[in-house]
Amino acid sequence: MSGQCQSGTHVAWPAPPEFGGIGMRKAMRVATGDSQAALLRARAVVSALERTGPAVEFHLLTVRARRPVGSGRADPAQPDGREAAAELAGALLNDEVDMAILGACRASPLPVRGLTLAAVPRRADPRDVFISRGWKTLDTLPAGSRVGASSSLRCSQVLRMRPDATPVPVRGPADSHLRRLARGDDGLAAIVVEAARLAQKGLLGHAAEALPPERYPPAWGQGTVMVLARAEDRAARETVGGIDDAATRAAWEAEAGLAEALGAAPDSPVGAFARARADGSLHLTVAVYSPDGAEEVRGEASGAARSARDIGARLADRLLARGAMELMAQTAVPA
Repeated sequence: MSGQCQSGTHVAWPAPPEFGGIGMRKAMRVATGDSQAALLRARAVVSALERTGPAVEFHLLTVRARRPVGSGRADPAQPDGREAAAELAGALLNDEVDMAILGACRASPLPVRGLTLAAVPRRADPRDVFISRGWKTLDTLPAGSRVGASSSLRCSQVLRMRPDATPVPVRGPADSHLRRLARGDDGLAAIVVEAARLAQKGLLGHAAEALPPERYPPAWGQGTVMVLARAEDRAARETVGGIDDAATRAAWEAEAGLAEALGAAPDSPVGAFARARADGSLHLTVAVYSPDGAEEVRGEASGAARSARDIGARLADRLLARGAMELMAQTAVPA
């Protein structure tokens, strides 16, 4: 079942009744953004909860982000931006929903007093992938090829790999990129897109090449999902606890700590990829680019996974000392 919970005039169902043990409920109200990608992501989480959790009925509601006056049309490539995250946090704090699901790579509403990160499910494929009209790899594209990229990071990385290419900013759902590529819109010869978005719709088979995340780190948090709940809501926290993945949570903490310490905006040309190992250690790789891809500040750090956020923050300090802030402040490549 689904419903709407729109900004300004939230429409939320009453709090579900309790049953069984203390705090257990027959139903949970789950909120997410109103984009197609957000809904697909939330439905996957709810399916996991239904497989692993108690006999709870989950009601999925959508929250439409309030856009600042004069901001223009929202960027459809960023369905979980700062506005949507703020609306989801507000719905939780107002007891209009019991949990909220959002992607981690754009913006986080935490820390917010009264909210907690109740679960970080196992990460989806964090890589970006290359898709073209007949070429197997980005290296084999003809000089001057136009390559669609949906973020400043991907534009910078395309130029880093192929300075003779022309990055073309593209917006919208991943399947719309594939249609544009098939038609040859804007002279596109290839696109670079998030693997997880393609996998959501069963389209990952179109990928010709996956970019190694250690060499070309994706957007921080890419492929990661956050499930938020009110800190005092024991029932909600226990309901989602079964899908929490310790390795993914540690990787997210490292990447988020890095982004926060860098002062990186959601669309900054910053790539970060952390991997937690079975022995309790964690390795973090980061790259910050100039808009034209000509300059790169790169760094790596390792340590105990339990200190993931500190690992990210310390690496950020090293990158800032080497000029990362100056690269992030440069003007983006024009369309």
